[in-house]
Amino acid sequence: MIKFNPAYFRLLVVGFFLSLFTGFTTDLAAQINFAQSELDMNGQGTLAGVTSLMYGPDGRLYVAEYPGTIKILTIQRNGINDYDVIQAETRPEVANI
Repeated sequence: MIKFNPAYFRLLVVGFFLSLFTGFTTDLAAQINFAQSELDMNGQGTLAGVTSLMYGPDGRLYVAEYPGTIKILTIQRNGINDYDVIQAETRPEVANI
């Protein structure tokens, strides 16, 4: 039969409350620094409801829009954080899958 030890029980209770109060108040400070880039659509349409961006193996930017339209953009870099769309293609048939 297991014998109840009050000192052990007090230690468990104190440890539990210490872990509650110290575990939830710890602040994590991460150094996150993302630069914002400008994408000039150059009259090649607009982007709305963007849900995903991915560069393809052909070097073009594939943009998924809600509710399923895929836009394929050929991008030209003009400088740091400065990009222009030089050609755009829309594939609406993906939304019908």
